[in-house]
Amino acid sequence: MYAVQYWYRGVYSEIAQLTGVHCIPLFYYEEGRATSVYFEKSELKLMSDGLLGYYVKNPGELEKTIEQYKKLHQDALVAIEKKDSATLFDTAIKIWPALNSVMLLGGIEHKDPETQKIKDIALKARTETDRLIYEVGNGLWDSIDTLIPEESRSFLTIEEIVSKRYPALDEIGRRKKSHIYTNDTLTTGVKFSDFLKINNLRLEEDSSVNNVDEFSGSIAYKGKVTGKVRIVLEFKDMFKFNEGEVLVSSMTVPDFLPVMKKAIAFITDEGGITCHAAIIAREMKKPCIIGTKIATQVLKDGDMVEVDAENGIVKIIK
Repeated sequence: MYAVQYWYRGVYSEIAQLTGVHCIPLFYYEEGRATSVYFEKSELKLMSDGLLGYYVKNPGELEKTIEQYKKLHQDALVAIEKKDSATLFDTAIKIWPALNSVMLLGGIEHKDPETQKIKDIALKARTETDRLIYEVGNGLWDSIDTLIPEESRSFLTIEEIVSKRYPALDEIGRRKKSHIYTNDTLTTGVKFSDFLKINNLRLEEDSSVNNVDEFSGSIAYKGKVTGKVRIVLEFKDMFKFNEGEVLVSSMTVPDFLPVMKKAIAFITDEGGITCHAAIIAREMKKPCIIGTKIATQVLKDGDMVEVDAENGIVKIIK
C-alpha cells in the first residue's frame, strides 16, 4: 500500500508539474494477484510526450535529474541508518519522479538524434540505478514496527507507518482481500465492478485473452527455449519455482533474483527495455519477452511454452 502511495505522490504529482499533464492512475489489488494499474490512455501518452518535450527543450536537465536522484539515494541511506521513517518516506517520494523519467524516456520510439541522445542517457541511468530504489524499498519495509507481521506490512499506509498508529486487524484483513487506490484515496470493502459504476468509469474490454495459443511482446534479450511455466506474482510464489522453468510475472523485482537464476527465460506483462526484467535478462543472457500485457492471464502453472525471443512470440504447446 505504502509503495503505491509514494509511487503515486512522487510520480504523478511531481511529473505533472513538469509536463502540465495530470495522469491519474487507478490501482486495484485482489488477493492472490499482483496489483493492476489502469490509466486513461490519452493522458499517459500526453505525460510521456510532455516529459520528452521538456528535456528536449531543456538540454542538460536530464543529467541534473539523474544526479539529484543519486544524491537523494544517499540521503535515503542515511535515513535508513538512523531509522528515520518520516525523512525516508519524504525522500522516497522525491526519488520516484527521476526514476519514472528514465523508465519512460528509455522506452520512447522516436528516431531523431535529439530524442535518441535522451534515450541513451536514460538507458544508461536505468542500468546504473536499477538497484537503488529497491534499497530504499527495503529500508521502508524495515522501518515498520517488528510487532506488525510481515504478511501485513505491505498493506499499511505511509501515514500509519510514520505515526506508528496502525489500523485494526479487521481493516488490514479487508485490504488483504482487495483494495482500490486512486486520487490519493484508499477504498476497501467495495467490489471493483461497483466502484467503477459508482465513479462512472469503464475499462476497455480485452478479448485478446480468449482462446489464445500464442501472443507477443517486446524482445529484451534474444534466444529461443521451450519449458514449463511457473507464475510468480508474490514473494511466496518463489518457493514453488523449479530449476529450468519459465518465469512468468506481471513484472519482476530484485527479490525475484533467486528464481531468475533458476529460470531458463522470462515473460512479463509489463515493462519496457529499461525495466528490471530486461536488465537482468541481458546480464544473465536469458531469453526475455516483456510487455505482453496478457501473459499472467493466458498462462497457468505447468503450461508448456516456446519462448521465441528471436521474434517476440510466446507459443503455448498443446
